[in-house]
Amino acid sequence: MNENVNEDDDLEAEEALLLDEYTILLANYEMSGARDKYEAEQKEQEFLEEFGNLCREELLDVIREYRKDWERLLADLHNTKMSKEAKEQRIKNIDEKHNRDKQLRIEGNERKRKDEASKSEESLAFGIPDFYAVLQEALIYFDSLNKEAGIIHKDDVKKIRPIVIDLIISQRLSNKNLSLKDLKNLAMKYILSGKVRTAREQIKRYQNPKK
Repeated sequence: MNENVNEDDDLEAEEALLLDEYTILLANYEMSGARDKYEAEQKEQEFLEEFGNLCREELLDVIREYRKDWERLLADLHNTKMSKEAKEQRIKNIDEKHNRDKQLRIEGNERKRKDEASKSEESLAFGIPDFYAVLQEALIYFDSLNKEAGIIHKDDVKKIRPIVIDLIISQRLSNKNLSLKDLKNLAMKYILSGKVRTAREQIKRYQNPKK
């Protein structure tokens, strides 16, 4: 009997501890102190890595909803006699719901990102689904060429433009009937140093999500 009570106490303590973690996180977000803000940002980064590219408000919504589920479970623990198996099932249900919500948000964000990418001025001009995705692919290929040659070149727009053009032609990415001259003119207009830097930063974020 005492053993069961101890198990229940341990389980409730563990649940309360997890709930406290979310509560503290939310409190930190709502405080303006520099130290609390820094700690919150560090914690936020950990959650962002788990949930994918969610904006801050989306992240807070996920955490608040998860916390509500735990609060309901804790309330039931206090008000209802529940077997260990029933508690474990409730915990499992919460985690499964948490993972479903996470996946739905990630998939929704990916659909939204692709939709926005296809409507960008650059994508529409080239007639391609995602301008920055092609630019990133060109940069990765540019890096591989340099690696094979045993040299390191800084990103050179003049060398990257023909790679982008070749990708568009070889992979038949464009839904427009563009000539090589058309593609070269568009490359001169849209493939600029600033956009190459943006694509490079995107690659770095994908490769090093903790940074």
